[in-house]
Amino acid sequence: MSDFTGFTLLNLPVVPGEDIIRLMTVQEQYKLATLSNVTRRVVKSASFTEKMEWMISYTGVVMINIKNHSRQNEYVYRLRPTPGTDFVQTVKDEIAFIRDVFNFSSLHLSFLDDTEPNLLFSVISFVKELDINLDEVRICSSVPSNIMNKILLHECASAKDFKLTYEITGDFEMKFWECPKFKNKSIQISEAQWIKSRILNNCFMDCESVVLSKCDVSPSDLNSFLKKWIHGAALDEIIISLRQRVDRGASMMDRVLRGIPADPINFARLYQYQKEFEDGTCFIIHQNSGKPAIVYQMNQDFCLSTNFSLDLSEPDPEELEIEFSVMIKHDEDFKPLAVNARDDEY
Repeated sequence: MSDFTGFTLLNLPVVPGEDIIRLMTVQEQYKLATLSNVTRRVVKSASFTEKMEWMISYTGVVMINIKNHSRQNEYVYRLRPTPGTDFVQTVKDEIAFIRDVFNFSSLHLSFLDDTEPNLLFSVISFVKELDINLDEVRICSSVPSNIMNKILLHECASAKDFKLTYEITGDFEMKFWECPKFKNKSIQISEAQWIKSRILNNCFMDCESVVLSKCDVSPSDLNSFLKKWIHGAALDEIIISLRQRVDRGASMMDRVLRGIPADPINFARLYQYQKEFEDGTCFIIHQNSGKPAIVYQMNQDFCLSTNFSLDLSEPDPEELEIEFSVMIKHDEDFKPLAVNARDDEY
């Protein structure tokens, strides 16, 4: 970098100078930060209090999006390879620069093209080295690489929101001891047939929202899962889409809820939508703490949700923008279900 200490803006007192920089667009701030080490420090100081958001996406080309929500502007640009240099290193250098200038502590990552798996793994690994949190990770892969999929599951197990759409081979499996304990706020996995009962019962309970597609679990597996949830879990909602066709109706739920106190219901509000359920397909259960949830079957999906209400009156318009809190009263006579939920028994 060149020495731009003679730049007029830098001769201003600190506060007015930073105020002027804050009035710049993100692109102008970025360009200014590239001029010298001095301008870089000034931009960094000025942007410290701004509400910023950062996204890196790959769809065959690397796109970087820096948003300033405080000023309602953004800078979107394509990162191009430099002749004679390692492009992966170029991406790393850019990540380090942006993180330093704009004080980012988190990142949205979207890789919807799997032609450069080395780039994806390098970015995720480097981001972790810099102590940058993964706010949102969306990965779409059509390459059935068992090794790559296992790495992704481990590397993104603590991302705030993780959505993995991928292909797996018929022999893909993950042993219980190989599987990470996911701590995502929300997680979606498109090919979940490798998830067996023990993994289901022990590796997703710290998430808030889980969506698993093409699962091969039985009513007995779901029963043990519910007993584990009753014992205590942070999980607020889960949708398990079953790969094999299962019985619909009361016979299915009878097996799923065997040995679990449950109250049948036919109507509930899930968020802003009123739902009507066939007899014997929707029930209220409680955790030992008293926290209630509804469990129900919709076609091939088995669902649990604590975000429901039995109040079917029309909500105020403002309420449609937020999740509905549970509005039923705990039964004063409710007694916790004694469930032995040791990890080694499921």
